[in-house]
Amino acid sequence: MAMALYDPALGYYHAVSNKFGAGGDFITAPELSPLFAWHLAHPSAQALSILGNGDILEFGAGSGLLAAELLLELERLGVLPRRYLILELSGELKRRQTALLQARVPHLFARIEWLEALPTAGFRGVILANEVLDAMPVQCFALCAGAILERRVSHSGDKGLVWSEQTADARLRTRVRAIIQALPEPVDDNYCRELNPALAAWM
Repeated sequence: MAMALYDPALGYYHAVSNKFGAGGDFITAPELSPLFAWHLAHPSAQALSILGNGDILEFGAGSGLLAAELLLELERLGVLPRRYLILELSGELKRRQTALLQARVPHLFARIEWLEALPTAGFRGVILANEVLDAMPVQCFALCAGAILERRVSHSGDKGLVWSEQTADARLRTRVRAIIQALPEPVDDNYCRELNPALAAWM
């Protein structure tokens, strides 16, 4: 799943295509109307005022439209962030965001910075993550006769793409056991779920 989404050569988020809006693959709230950004601006302004000179960090800024509308509304409210940080893994999306933000908010563009990793310790500000968790790779697993199996997508001749299962590695087994132990009731042998390996670090 990580390769399908983020491989530098062929990954979905790196490929050149129109992903957002009516002519794209999906539509997110910022693409429909500035109302989403305007509503986020008010609690963001309140937090920035309390913190004094804080930053905004947006995970995966999509087309950049949310950032543009949010900055414009924060400017109208008189509470701009010191910096607007965008953590973006896709070089293609970063190029699109840069072009849109230069066109929509040229007078605020100097405040915008792109990151390739989480900011260092001491971040003060507001963190935004609109539709990010659903774009994070997961691992699928299943329980079968007491064994923990990893489910993957394989190709099988005339059947095309199919599920295949193999014994999970030690790391996945440890994570699955922790999940099972935390559940209030025992699970069936047919228990099949997914987990996000990066979730704990991201949180």
